[in-house]
Amino acid sequence: MTVRMACQHRLARLIGFVLVLPFVLLAVIAPGYMPVRGADGAITMVICADGMAVEVAIDPATGEPVPHEPAPEDG
Repeated sequence: MTVRMACQHRLARLIGFVLVLPFVLLAVIAPGYMPVRGADGAITMVICADGMAVEVAIDPATGEPVPHEPAPEDG
């Protein structure tokens, strides 16, 4: 096998990997889970189940859920 054929083979494998990668990533995230990145960079996971949506804020540094802080009462 010549060097050129080896390079073409590697390139073909890389292109195949890049084409398959989005489908693998979609398969890893379960249906009903939608990661959303806000304008401020915060990550929110929207979980849809039984016709209701629940939003969970995720800390980008740790990947752990952030405790929900209740909104202050208007008054």
